[in-house]
Amino acid sequence: DVGLFGELLEELEAFLAEEQRKAETRVAESARLLQGKEQLKVAKARARLEVERRVRTARVPRFIREFLVRYWQNLLLVLWVQEGEDSVAWKKAIATMDNLLWSIAPKTAEERQRLVKLLPQLLGALREGMSLISMREEDFQAFLGELADLHAERVNRATAAPAEAGTEPDMEDDPLADIDEAGEAPPVEEDREVTYATLNRLIEENELAGIEVEEITLGEEDEPAVEDDEFVDMARGLQQGTWVEFTGDDGEVTRAKLTWVSPVTGAYLFTNRQGLKAADKTLHGLAAEFRRGSARIIEDVPLFERAVSSLIDGLRQNTGNR
Repeated sequence: DVGLFGELLEELEAFLAEEQRKAETRVAESARLLQGKEQLKVAKARARLEVERRVRTARVPRFIREFLVRYWQNLLLVLWVQEGEDSVAWKKAIATMDNLLWSIAPKTAEERQRLVKLLPQLLGALREGMSLISMREEDFQAFLGELADLHAERVNRATAAPAEAGTEPDMEDDPLADIDEAGEAPPVEEDREVTYATLNRLIEENELAGIEVEEITLGEEDEPAVEDDEFVDMARGLQQGTWVEFTGDDGEVTRAKLTWVSPVTGAYLFTNRQGLKAADKTLHGLAAEFRRGSARIIEDVPLFERAVSSLIDGLRQNTGNR
């Protein structure tokens, strides 16, 4: 009867409204996690850039480069995420790194006096920074021992020309310099254990459970330059709400809706009908899938949703006719 149809319609509409609310909540959470992952990636890249631009252009002893790449770089990562690049803490960490590099350059008599005054502040800043990322005390003491030997050598050694902060010192005859024939420093690998511990800590502190460290550390290389073509244009022109069908290497088909585009990197977040993350893609990654046919745009409304909509329309029509 009419009452039964009305009750069924109300129950169905209430159920669908609740499912829609849950889906929207899941989409928001998926977007938050992707945004968090992107923030960590950007922070890691920025920290690495700040260190690399210094150790590549300056002739720096290997133990200093190892300290900056394996430890100070992780401190910069933490500070970028927690404080931001405009913060006092970030600027202090950058200044400390520059002071450290200045302190190991050859010195004039006047600069040696300045170094002696700077050392307590520099060592205090180094210790404060390493305490934030929990560097092992024995490792820090070993570093300080080598640094003390180098500072003693610098204080007791006169040079003809001053070495200003931010300039490349003349260290061609310096036995402590570690450079190749091209004048470039050999690369130093990150300490994966320290980096993983730092990233896991940030994931936990920022309530980003669900992000794996490997998602941040793998695939860090820049995407190869690809000329724009129809598939890049197709990916770039994709609108939120568009449904895409992805076919995996194993032949499994996944249908997902574009629900969020990162304003920072332009990454695409695709979710399923329940609002759960189905995939996240870069612009050129998505274009590559369109190009090889493993992704294709499908109708905006999946078959299930069309069926439900048709059912509701039918119930409403029956209710109105009775």
